[in-house]
Amino acid sequence: MRANGIVVDDVLMHLAPNDQSTHSIYGLDEEVRLHLKLHGCLSYLPTHLPTQEEIESKTWLILTNEIERDPYASIFAESEEIAKSNIPTPQQE
Repeated sequence: MRANGIVVDDVLMHLAPNDQSTHSIYGLDEEVRLHLKLHGCLSYLPTHLPTQEEIESKTWLILTNEIERDPYASIFAESEEIAKSNIPTPQQE
């Protein structure tokens, strides 16, 4: 979902620094927010099989795309290292 531009804010609201969590899933370009629920300390999105009326009348939020992903691809580690290198150290501030 994150690779498709969807924000997955799975930080519990009461544990978020500066109360900055929405504990939800949402699209930056959409006015749709899906609030997450908790089962113990695990976040989940409650779902159900939609009715025909819901299919025809509700806003659709595309969470993923059809691009195949390899969860073990080196691009994830490479991208993380690039992101880490952009974080200023205390001496640079």
